[in-house]
Amino acid sequence: MKTYKRLFAVTLLLLFAACSKENTATKIPYITPEESDGVTLKSSASFPWGAAVNVGLMKSNAAYRALVEKEMSSLTSENEMKMSRIRSSQTAWYFTDADYIVSFAQEHNIRIHGHTLIWHRSPAWLDTYQGDAAAWEAMFQEYIQTVVGRYKGKVA
Repeated sequence: MKTYKRLFAVTLLLLFAACSKENTATKIPYITPEESDGVTLKSSASFPWGAAVNVGLMKSNAAYRALVEKEMSSLTSENEMKMSRIRSSQTAWYFTDADYIVSFAQEHNIRIHGHTLIWHRSPAWLDTYQGDAAAWEAMFQEYIQTVVGRYKGKVA
């Protein structure tokens, strides 16, 4: 158990350090790979180990991206696979950010954990959606089948 606590603490420190623009300003110690004895969360956990990842940081912060690759054996998209991002309007589909995360995970042999198809924070257009029960069911069915079909075999 102590190993997991140590690895968890090291990971938190690395995440904070990777996300800060100036590590010295935050007074967070940076732990080098040599100091970690080569032990990673990915290699030491007997279960999928991961976190929700932010696509903006994945695209713009090399240290964040490297930490995800090194430490995580599983990841979840923070928001990019939620309906409000994929279908921000009734007629628009946007998969670019979700595809980026799925591609990154596949390239680095990291499992993707899917966590929601319909979320309580829905896109604004749903607040004014007009239709009977059959129309609502058809709209949600189209959405779910489109997303599940796109990521079938890629997302757990």
